[in-house]
Amino acid sequence: MMHPQLAKKLILLIWYLNLLPLYIWAQTPVSKSLQPFAMADVNLMTGAYEPAAAFNIRGGLQHKNWQWGLSGGIDTYRFTSIPVLAGVQYKMGAKKHGPIMHAAGGINIAAVTEQQKNYNYGFGPQWRRPWSSLWIPADIPASYRNGYAAEAGAGYAFYGKRGHGVQLSVVYSLKTMQERYPANAFAGYDEVIPYTERLFYRMHRTMVRVAYKW
Repeated sequence: MMHPQLAKKLILLIWYLNLLPLYIWAQTPVSKSLQPFAMADVNLMTGAYEPAAAFNIRGGLQHKNWQWGLSGGIDTYRFTSIPVLAGVQYKMGAKKHGPIMHAAGGINIAAVTEQQKNYNYGFGPQWRRPWSSLWIPADIPASYRNGYAAEAGAGYAFYGKRGHGVQLSVVYSLKTMQERYPANAFAGYDEVIPYTERLFYRMHRTMVRVAYKW
């Protein structure tokens, strides 16, 4: 699990690296066929857990109808995390407006909140109170391990004369994470053996994405 302050610093670093191509472009000549771009998106997602939102910022290089780049942001679905993805996008047709397809994959960094730690297994925060100590030691929070994230989507781009504009798309997304917590196993009438329980989460979501490219 990542400390909240460290997570914030990592997000700022990712955003800085995403916007770095724009700064380099402003300072040095770039081939006309290869141009930097930046994009920010807001996502509303639904799946097996409660609906949630995500925000990402990405940057990279564009060649004609192709875009390649890196993205980072905040994903609040079930467990808060920081997805860091490498992705590609293709826009069909020669016009400014047109259908788009995109895909990305990378690492999902755990940044779980205290409230989310205390709401495990669907039993609510009481699950870790003293009466449950026979099975799970009370007041010992779970720990979380990073996983991976992937997505693929399609939609439509509405670009202006300078290539800036809005994108709307529907995206299938997957993120994973591992949860570990101490538990006890009964080996007899008066014998308890402690062990570490491991849960692996695969979170499938459908997202509606609104993005702006500049």
